[in-house]
Amino acid sequence: MPTKSYEWKPTDRAAQEIIAELVKESGLGYTGFERASDEQIGYNRVRDLVLGLKAPVRLSEFILICNVCDVDPVATLTHTIKRAKEIEAQDSLQAPNVDVSQLSEEEKVEIILEKLAQGDMSLATMRDPNKYLEREHGADDAA
Repeated sequence: MPTKSYEWKPTDRAAQEIIAELVKESGLGYTGFERASDEQIGYNRVRDLVLGLKAPVRLSEFILICNVCDVDPVATLTHTIKRAKEIEAQDSLQAPNVDVSQLSEEEKVEIILEKLAQGDMSLATMRDPNKYLEREHGADDAA
């Protein structure tokens, strides 16, 4: 029976990121992870959690993954909550109803540096007067 659609929250996305990192660092593939968990969590479920597919992680799965990876579940949960707050802050800054004029210069610089670190060049291309020429005619024609 299919489950109803669920909108992932920042906490869910943070947990997914951290689980993906833990599984990668463990050096176990999905099958190896299934075996290491004494088949308490299956190959497909580990794959879904790492890739952020279907339902977010359950608490029992989260603790099991921490145990398999030999990390402290409490510290990992604390890290997950911190990451969720960062994601929430990013989401609120990207929301269309954010009044950028209310941000301090320091906050604006931080946003720009964060976007650049993520490889987001949209801020630079927004001010490029030749961006449309390059797109339509190629870089050689625009110069």
